[in-house]
Amino acid sequence: MEMGYFESMTTEARNLDDLESAVLDLPGNDRSRIAKRILTSLEDDAGTEVSEAWKAEIGRRVEAMNDGSPGVGHEAATERARAAVAEVRDRKAS
Repeated sequence: MEMGYFESMTTEARNLDDLESAVLDLPGNDRSRIAKRILTSLEDDAGTEVSEAWKAEIGRRVEAMNDGSPGVGHEAATERARAAVAEVRDRKAS
């Protein structure tokens, strides 16, 4: 008999709970090693997303340049960059 979607999800959740419990029962150095590997895999995924976002942005910029769009002036770009840096500093200070 084939398992339905919801039954499968319940089984997966149980398996995930079992896995989580097993990992949490490990000694600290083993948990740390697993955590580092998981975080690295997430960073790799994020890097791919960022890379795709940059490719899209580069495409938009090239298209705008080819269309003769004026783009952003030096002063406006500098002000945007300063505002972004100030925002990050404010968040870190909070």
